[in-house]
Amino acid sequence: MRDLAAWLDFISAQHTLEIAMGLARSREVAQRLGVQRVAPKQLIIAGTNGKGSTALFAQALLIAQGHRVGTTLSPHLERFNERVLLQGEEVDDAALCAAFAAVEEARREIPLTYYEYSVLAALWLFRRAQLDVCVLEIGLGGRLDTINLLDADVAVITNIGLDHQSYLGETLEAIGAEKVAICRPGSPVILGHPQMPASVYEALAALDLVSGGVVSPRRVAPGRLSPGQVVQYGRHFWRAGEAGGGWSVQFADEVALESSQVPAIAQHNAAVASAAVSALTTHPTNAEFDRAVGAATNPGRAELSSYAGVPVLLDVAHNPAGATFLANQLSERYPGRRFVACAGFLADKDAAGVCAALRSQVRQWVITSTRGSRAMPAAAAARACGVQDAIVEPGFAEAVHRAHDACVGTDMMLVVGSFYQVQAMREFLLKADNIPSL
Repeated sequence: MRDLAAWLDFISAQHTLEIAMGLARSREVAQRLGVQRVAPKQLIIAGTNGKGSTALFAQALLIAQGHRVGTTLSPHLERFNERVLLQGEEVDDAALCAAFAAVEEARREIPLTYYEYSVLAALWLFRRAQLDVCVLEIGLGGRLDTINLLDADVAVITNIGLDHQSYLGETLEAIGAEKVAICRPGSPVILGHPQMPASVYEALAALDLVSGGVVSPRRVAPGRLSPGQVVQYGRHFWRAGEAGGGWSVQFADEVALESSQVPAIAQHNAAVASAAVSALTTHPTNAEFDRAVGAATNPGRAELSSYAGVPVLLDVAHNPAGATFLANQLSERYPGRRFVACAGFLADKDAAGVCAALRSQVRQWVITSTRGSRAMPAAAAARACGVQDAIVEPGFAEAVHRAHDACVGTDMMLVVGSFYQVQAMREFLLKADNIPSL
């Protein structure tokens, strides 16, 4: 009998590659497990950035509506359990071990990657949990992701940016075509950005979801979406400005979801999730919306903490599009503030693009080494960033101290560049007994 740590070591060693694109292996195992559909309603979320925040706000809204909800996220920050949620709570070790045992029995001779194991285990748990709705975050791309074995009753494409080019293609058009493959004929699609590559509209037109490669401008009533409609941010819905301490999502038919609070999750992503839930179930009431705004959080995304008297903001932004989104968030939430960045990058990421996106707000960069199979040493990362006068400090704790000491006045520390970097900072703060309750 393996404990969870032993299972995670085991599944890490069952395939020669960390990432192996394709559905043939996992399709066969999914059929043996009987997990081709795991809930009456299935919401699948793809995109370059914002998937996790969108999934978590959708989960909060669905729970507020009274639904029983299962959610997958990827990757995790501290515990594998973060990847599989039931009613917003992490599944415990015993349940995960039982799920891995079921996958192992079903796979027989078929090699699976760590990610494929994790998704199939989550689906097995969801199938047994008698859910009303599942919210599934695509891990990489869309077309060849294990989650695409399931049919989306509503599909979300949050945005399209350059990331994982070695797997998805070198252009936005190629990446868009990979991600839009989660969409199904007759099922609503939520586009979370006002501009998408032409390949997205062309694929939707091929599914008879749009006409002539453009989104239909007709007004859309939340909760009453006809099959085949495409709902786009900036045209059919948008987030409204804060007024009197509250916040709202406005729809083109003059319906608004209003809350007395401002969400901890990025407002744009919360708006996208609101449109998705309106299409999937029914239009939320303002009371349900307000409960979701108060409940939804996403650690590692604009997460505020502190260290030795200095405010610290943690964000997993690791590509130029994500860093641009973060820069806009910083301008909205902390106007006029300057940041000292403690940054670490993976070897296959555009470190220079991330730094360029944050240039106007970061006055000092401290570059450190990351860890893991795609780690980039501090010196190499500093060269890749192309930042003048960056402080290079390989040791993580030492880099945090250097960044802390570089903060003056109202400066904030920004920890950014990769999931590994944010995970390391959360571990550092936990050891310092300084992390807030989440």
